[in-house]
Amino acid sequence: MSLDWKKGPGYKEIKNISLPPYELRKLSNGVDIYTLNQGSQEIIKFDIVFRGGRMLEHKKLVSKFTASLLREGTPGKNSIELANFFDLYGAALRVASNLDFVYLSLSCLTKHFEILLPVLADILLEPTFEQKELDKIKKTTTQKLIQDLSKNDLVSYRVYTEALFGKDHVYGYNSAPEDIAAIQREDLVKYHKEAFGLSNAFMVLCGNFPDSCFKAVDKYFGTFLTVSPKPIYHAPEFVHFPDPIMVYTKNEFQASIKIGRRLFNRQDPDYPAFFFLNTLFGGFFGSRLMSSIREKHGYTYNVFSVYDHLIHDGYFYIGTEVGLEYLDATLKEIDKQIELICTKKPKPSEMKMVRNYLIGNFLNLVDGPLNSASLIKSLVLDDTLENHFDHFIQKIVSVTAQEILDCAQKYLQKESFLTTIVTYDQKPIIV
Repeated sequence: MSLDWKKGPGYKEIKNISLPPYELRKLSNGVDIYTLNQGSQEIIKFDIVFRGGRMLEHKKLVSKFTASLLREGTPGKNSIELANFFDLYGAALRVASNLDFVYLSLSCLTKHFEILLPVLADILLEPTFEQKELDKIKKTTTQKLIQDLSKNDLVSYRVYTEALFGKDHVYGYNSAPEDIAAIQREDLVKYHKEAFGLSNAFMVLCGNFPDSCFKAVDKYFGTFLTVSPKPIYHAPEFVHFPDPIMVYTKNEFQASIKIGRRLFNRQDPDYPAFFFLNTLFGGFFGSRLMSSIREKHGYTYNVFSVYDHLIHDGYFYIGTEVGLEYLDATLKEIDKQIELICTKKPKPSEMKMVRNYLIGNFLNLVDGPLNSASLIKSLVLDDTLENHFDHFIQKIVSVTAQEILDCAQKYLQKESFLTTIVTYDQKPIIV
């Protein structure tokens, strides 16, 4: 049988993607734990997620610093001993904070899970918050911040989000050296006591494991119930910005552009259509912005659009860095592309390309228990686990070009946009 190399391989269109079967169980104290017992490899990933994040802060940055210091010492082990302990068993422990939540994530071999779990419990329940570890992290964080503020792209993002939400809003405030310096050990102790209540937590246990692993989780985390206040979100006031916000730095080589607006979270009925629209416009390498500004005109190496849905809010922006000589031309081309997407329906071929690209990405989200668990964690946080994913996939498969045009006309009107430009000036204002 001879092969025809001029013909590409066949393909099959995917019409439906479903979440793998999971089970919602409860610990003895009533805390929800989502379990996905599947996979051929005997590995486990265990996440503990605390709702709140910045919304439960009493001082700026305490959520981030508390999370950073959690694994740096317990009554029985210092930071080095803890690191060596997890390394000995080939395990990985990640602790991170987000605008909306803080989480601990343990990945390990199934046979080691019950050995590692009591140490994980100590890290969560009895962190020592050693002063020397806090001083070390404050120093490195300050050094990194100073370095980051020399990058126009990061400065433009800070200016953009601060203007969009407000400089004191949980979604808008930015870290400053004085904020870092103001963090004290007592702040971390206070935040840990107030914000790490299991009443605001849920857990995800996934991989290939026996029921004894669930019983071990219940043993160490199900016999008590610490309580934290429910996070309350206060939406910022809408502010209209008729003129671009210009910021000048010492970087004389590139200007950074951010253009966008506040939007909505995952629960909004327009979420699927706008998700599709953003991808088509600037969300992947074959997008319109990339095809025009990079491929056709050569103004920049990278241009994109982002739709970032938060738990209680959301925002969209177009972003790029360009040489100073291309700044005006790039802004004009962005305006042109916005006008085009708001006045003409996408062609069927473009709709098909974006649809296939998205479906391929969504298949990765449910490829194996670890990826599936991450998706479930995200949906639980957004309170969209029940039926949302199936509805979202069906909408992506069925969305029409007219719906995309309607969505663009509704949300991509230039008069609703905030523009921030960070560029060079002979007498720069240091941000």
